[in-house]
Amino acid sequence: MELIFMQKIYCIPDAIGLMIMMPMIAIIAAFISPDNIPRPLWIAIYLAWAASAIFVWHKYIVKWERWPLVAAYSIGGAIIWYGATRFISYLIFGNEEPELSKIFDLVVALIISPGLTFIAIAGWIRGLIQKKLTQSVPP
Repeated sequence: MELIFMQKIYCIPDAIGLMIMMPMIAIIAAFISPDNIPRPLWIAIYLAWAASAIFVWHKYIVKWERWPLVAAYSIGGAIIWYGATRFISYLIFGNEEPELSKIFDLVVALIISPGLTFIAIAGWIRGLIQKKLTQSVPP
């Protein structure tokens, strides 16, 4: 009976955390044209983020209170990345900067930020659920 309860403590929060990530990815998919990223590819993107989330949640045990801070760091990191690369590009190319450089800077910032932010938000909710489950541990 104790083994079943221990599995419940880990499986239910993980499943809920992954379900929380689904609508976040669906929102991003709604804003991106199917010509740029085909709809079936979003399933692979979700699976990659889900695998990353499971790895992070189990490898780096973080208190549930820290996940919003991780999300803020992710957003801040993307902003700093974009600002720094734009500044460096301006120093190198001046006003004659190629369009591809601008697109690359933005794409890298958008790849980094949502993935880590979504994992952090879902990890925060997962941690809250796990905390409630562990508080109800039978003696």
